[in-house]
Amino acid sequence: MPYDLVVAGGRVIDTTQGIDQEMDVAVSGGRIAALAQPTTVLPAKRAINAAGKLVVPGLIDMHCHAYKGVTNLGLDPDVIGVRNGVTTINDTGSSGAITFPGFRHFWIDRAATSVYCFLNLSSMGIITSLVGELKDLRLIDAEAIKATVDANRDVIRGIKMRSNYSAVGPNGAEALRRALEIAGELGLPVLVHIGETRPELAEGGAVQIESVLPVLRKGDILAHVYTAKFGGVVSDDGTVSPLLKEAVERGVLLDVGHGINNLSFKVVRMLRQEGIIADTISSDVTANNRKGPVYDLLTTMSKFLALGFSLPEVIERTTLRPARALGLDGEISSLKPGYRADISILRVVDGQWKAADSEGEVLQAGLGLEPVLTVKAGTVYEPLLISRPYTQV
Repeated sequence: MPYDLVVAGGRVIDTTQGIDQEMDVAVSGGRIAALAQPTTVLPAKRAINAAGKLVVPGLIDMHCHAYKGVTNLGLDPDVIGVRNGVTTINDTGSSGAITFPGFRHFWIDRAATSVYCFLNLSSMGIITSLVGELKDLRLIDAEAIKATVDANRDVIRGIKMRSNYSAVGPNGAEALRRALEIAGELGLPVLVHIGETRPELAEGGAVQIESVLPVLRKGDILAHVYTAKFGGVVSDDGTVSPLLKEAVERGVLLDVGHGINNLSFKVVRMLRQEGIIADTISSDVTANNRKGPVYDLLTTMSKFLALGFSLPEVIERTTLRPARALGLDGEISSLKPGYRADISILRVVDGQWKAADSEGEVLQAGLGLEPVLTVKAGTVYEPLLISRPYTQV
């Protein structure tokens, strides 16, 4: 019997199997059916010639905002997902207990992209930058959070809390305490957004990194680890907080979350010198940064290539590691037979372009990544045409 689909002749990078070579990938029934050398003939109902392309497990954006029409940050999940080389996205806190039902009904259940989320500690989630969602602690409804999570554990993978002053005001320490308590009772991780606080607010109740890092547990996630903004992991004297290494050794995970404000190439270099590398490379793409400096996950990945990370390092941090953080590594993130047939077929653009961080530093870059086709549970999706710094539409 022929396979439903064969992706033939591409450079397969799958860090779960230690593979980095030309191979054919066969799909049947929405699952990976076989991996074979290109010299092996795999009969197929449909064949995709991937010669000269990268073929990797479906990319995962661990940190983005996909509640379009409710939060002012939101984007269509499929525009940043399967139509952009990404098979799985994780929305971080756009919805809270009150607004989650709409997110599930109108977006999660209707998207071709797999959409997971970290539920906001605030009942209303992130609606607008004009209102801090945790400035009023009455918006933390522990029972509503627990009920929402218990009814939707298939898609809710954790709790999100923004610790920056604009979101939480002087309530940082108490909100963090409640987030950890509620998530602990639910057996879920907490993702904490750091940075974007002003020094003069440190005495006004804004939670500081010195009080965040010691209380995070194994599996909890520190988002925006490469921020250069006040409240990040770089101290006033320009050194990396020693508490960060302790947290990493304890099993705390580190997320990039590029965003408009939170990727500093300088901080990436500083942490790498200390032997600290983010576990997950994510975009934090929103309606506000879609046209720069973030663009999308592929552009964020390309910036890490410009910083000297290898393709396998970057691929692992957008496949296997985010799948583990989401508790999905037995289902996605690999091209092993039996896994869901989520595959990203990418083109490596070799040219000269300028990679910009959130602080105004610009690197002269070479390689850039573009989507060619996305296979989601065996179904093939064409990419949308968009502009990135290394391509013009």
